[in-house]
Amino acid sequence: LYGSPLSPTFEARNLANASVPGVRMALEDPSTHVDQDWMVSYEGSIPDTDKIPIDLVSTDSYASLQFRNPNASFCGRGVEDVDVGRARVLAERAAAEKVGITVPDGEETRVADYVQITDDLLPVGHPYWSAENVDSSGESCWDPSLKSEADRRNACAQTFGEGDSREQNLFRDFPIVEAYDGTLVASRFGYPNNDVRLATRVINPKDDSNHAMLKLARCCFHNQTKFRIRAGHRWLAKGSVVGYLHHLRTEPSGRCALTCDPLDALLSARAPTVSRASGLVEISRNSPLALRNPMFSFVMFGPTTKNATLDRDLTWSFSTRGQFVPQSIDLRKAGSQSDSQPARTRAVTYIPTMEQLAIVDGVAQGLLLFDLRTLGFARDPVY
Repeated sequence: LYGSPLSPTFEARNLANASVPGVRMALEDPSTHVDQDWMVSYEGSIPDTDKIPIDLVSTDSYASLQFRNPNASFCGRGVEDVDVGRARVLAERAAAEKVGITVPDGEETRVADYVQITDDLLPVGHPYWSAENVDSSGESCWDPSLKSEADRRNACAQTFGEGDSREQNLFRDFPIVEAYDGTLVASRFGYPNNDVRLATRVINPKDDSNHAMLKLARCCFHNQTKFRIRAGHRWLAKGSVVGYLHHLRTEPSGRCALTCDPLDALLSARAPTVSRASGLVEISRNSPLALRNPMFSFVMFGPTTKNATLDRDLTWSFSTRGQFVPQSIDLRKAGSQSDSQPARTRAVTYIPTMEQLAIVDGVAQGLLLFDLRTLGFARDPVY
């Protein structure tokens, strides 16, 4: 993730050879910079999604599970589904080929936001565990083998964990295959060879193989749950002032999609992990492999250690300070004018030889001379 602030490209270098990340600051428009702290996290969470009340519903016999709230504004919050993730990977693969970098096969089956259920299970003895809880199709929520309260709660605890362990339980994660403004349609992750790790999992499509897991999730969390949404297999940048930048919109169908408006192109907050090559690799800040927003850009190169993996919420951060502050001068305080005297500018002319602005004041019917070297009035008004 290294690059000179003045260089148009980034290059992969050994982490041990650099003391600070090489964030390339944008110099085209200094007024875009504001004093704030930036945090870049692997599979970081989208802000405020943990504050949305949600209902769990299935309309296809648990081939998928819907997280519903008609007022959630998921598109406005920047939630990306499998289709958006696939489009990102295709663009990244084309850019990588141009600079001799490989994108792993099957990458498009790994990139999408996902729902992480954060709610704890209801306590032992709660009446919910003894209720039949029939769903909208008339089917009992619980598997027939789970007859007692203890059986039901134990099955939920063994699958989804509870207490402190629930944050690290990957079976609480459900990839978003379709994102709409008021509904997230989720599937489940598959773990080849039963290797349950972030680095190995892939997104299962909507199909009957999801039935048991998705039905159990809806039952265990009593049809409603607390959750957060994370950026699957991507780095997410958030600013303490500007927050999370994105350019998603709601299509007429209600589906969330990236806009094609060039004015929104720099509203970006996501970056892939770029594979390291044997030789020097230069990547433009405009490449799909880089994150670029109005304030800065960077590229996230992968670990230097072989077989190293990335942990969720692995974070690096930096701060920007020294923002430009508009210089303002109150014309009512010019020369001998009193504070209560209004001013009405009729004309402004720059005088190069004096490096002053000549300001005609329509109220005082005089001429004010403003010195650009001292940023103050050069003399009393001329009448």
